[in-house]
Amino acid sequence: MRGVEENPISKSTVVRTIQRFEETGSVKDREKPGRPKSATNDEKTLSVLQSFVEDPHYCIPRVSQEHEIGVGSVHKILKLNKWHPYKIRLVQELSEDDFDRRVEFCEIMMQMINDDPLLLNNIIFSDEATFELNATGGAITITTLNIF
Repeated sequence: MRGVEENPISKSTVVRTIQRFEETGSVKDREKPGRPKSATNDEKTLSVLQSFVEDPHYCIPRVSQEHEIGVGSVHKILKLNKWHPYKIRLVQELSEDDFDRRVEFCEIMMQMINDDPLLLNNIIFSDEATFELNATGGAITITTLNIF
């Protein structure tokens, strides 16, 4: 009983616990005063989670409006239930000879950089989400897609 020796239970703690048991029949802490947590109660939690089960593409602000609770409460419900967005990344398919072409490109670029150390100052690197599919101009614009 090492913990009791270091931190003995005070007499007032024992008296309050006995009083609480006599009044309520339990030693559990009394309910805290204040506004009840109505936005994240079991009923709301189930209905919010059900919305995402029925349509995983639902956005949080829309669920918030439909269930008449705050966006923060929807985030809290999802977090407490360990639900996280799954973000899809669309990438281009690689063919068999792409590996050799990539190595060849790297070798050419290394040689060009060795010849002109300022070459990289003339190249713009971008993370644009629009790319051309073919020469006739078909384009795809990628936006964030979250699935819960």
